[in-house]
Amino acid sequence: MVLHLSIQAKENLTNERLNSLYELIGLMNSVYQLPDLLEFVVDRALNLTGGHRGLLLLSDDHERSLQHIAVKQGQELDDSHVEQALNFVSTTVIKDVLAKGEPRLIRNLPGDRRFEGFAGSDTAEYKNVRSVLAVPLKIAQELVGLIYIDHPRQAIFGQADLAFLSAFATQAALAINRAQTHQRQLDELALLNRLSRSVVEVLDLDEVYNGEQDTMSNLYTI
Repeated sequence: MVLHLSIQAKENLTNERLNSLYELIGLMNSVYQLPDLLEFVVDRALNLTGGHRGLLLLSDDHERSLQHIAVKQGQELDDSHVEQALNFVSTTVIKDVLAKGEPRLIRNLPGDRRFEGFAGSDTAEYKNVRSVLAVPLKIAQELVGLIYIDHPRQAIFGQADLAFLSAFATQAALAINRAQTHQRQLDELALLNRLSRSVVEVLDLDEVYNGEQDTMSNLYTI
């Protein structure tokens, strides 16, 4: 009975993850507000991996460096400023993913040889980070951001979680790119409208100036 329930729970989780992927694809065609989309991505990533805290970083200029945190969720992060959020997560892992453009699954950060000498007991003790999932956001193989999930306990995430988050990140990158493109179009349209109003105002001033000149000419003629 216990084994059956465990298998059923895993099947339900798999279905829930698939439904989230379908939901994200649906949002690509319906949600153009970037903040709402980013909130959805981090919220689903945390809920479906069992993560404790999550960050989504975006790179506006496509450089492989820390740019800005678009959204953050989880204990400690919700109450902190964006600039302070990196004090609570493993920046070593984040920088590694951004530098290499590859996903990372870490079961026990202090004991992971890949980060030996860079992230150890200090990170585990003071930042309370042991398990980490971090995957890049890419558009046509170009790095545009990163999704980071962590947990204070070790061995929380597995290969299935990494596979899901990687697939989720692929769809998320497409959706984010679409929303960013839409926002840029709105910004360009707003700029054109402002320029148009400025031109109209200048033309109106010219008409007023010309009208005043005509009036003065008539006065002198009289």
